[in-house]
Amino acid sequence: MAADVSGENQPMPDDAKQLVRPNRDLVAELLDQMELTYGVDDEGDLVAPYEGFRIYFIFRGTQHELFAMRTYYDRVFPLESKPVLLGALDAWNRETLWPKAYTLTQEDGSVRMVTEYQLIVPNRVDLNFFVSNMTSWMEASIQFDGWIADQLGWDGDLDDPDD
Repeated sequence: MAADVSGENQPMPDDAKQLVRPNRDLVAELLDQMELTYGVDDEGDLVAPYEGFRIYFIFRGTQHELFAMRTYYDRVFPLESKPVLLGALDAWNRETLWPKAYTLTQEDGSVRMVTEYQLIVPNRVDLNFFVSNMTSWMEASIQFDGWIADQLGWDGDLDDPDD
């Protein structure tokens, strides 16, 4: 795996860690190596679509030092279902260390679920550390999707909070 996709990262000796400054090009290279389909949204963030959700790879901050992965799940719920969703997400957040999970209420009153991870990288980081974090976070997004489906039922029907 090449560490220098932007000209910003310098190769290290074989016995040293391979330090990189994560950026969009590096993430795109990693997604290519994983043979995953992805695109670029209107804000310039990478987005990888999966069945049932989309993972966004986001860099923010004055020097793009904040790397975040946000997963937006496709299931849409009515606003009245939000208390049931919050109960399930509270259970997830109590039982796991990450990703953090929360609801996002749209302007039309519909509710969606989101998971999020953040990593602040003010300087360089070991490439293997970054890759293992990114792939672990992606796997956790997939696990959350299965977990929440089990908690709420595969159809996502939350009209009756007693279900």
